[in-house]
Amino acid sequence: MGGRSAGPIDSSEHALTFFEQRVDAMLRLLADPPRSCFTIDALRRAIEDLPPAQYDALTHYERWVHAMRVLVIEKGLLSKAKIAQHLARPHGAGTLPLLDPF
Repeated sequence: MGGRSAGPIDSSEHALTFFEQRVDAMLRLLADPPRSCFTIDALRRAIEDLPPAQYDALTHYERWVHAMRVLVIEKGLLSKAKIAQHLARPHGAGTLPLLDPF
C-alpha cells in the first residue's frame, strides 16, 4: 500500500494463469471504452480501501476481483444478492474467489 515497504518486486516475465487471464479480461470488458463502467482510478481506489491485512493476504489479481466487485455494486450493475445468487448455483460456486468480504 502507498508508502509502505513491500520488499523486492519480481519483474520477470511469466505466463498468466487461467485465473489471471479471466480477471484481466473482466477488467478490460468493464473498464475499456466504449463501456467504461468504471475507471482505472476507481479500481485503484477500491483496492486502496482494502484493510491492510486483507490487502497483504491477496494476490494482485485477487485485489482486482475484489475491486471489480465493489465497483459493479457501487455502479448498480450487480447487487450483492445477485452475486450471492450466482455463487449459490453449482456452476458459479468457486469460479470467482473472494466475493464474500462484505
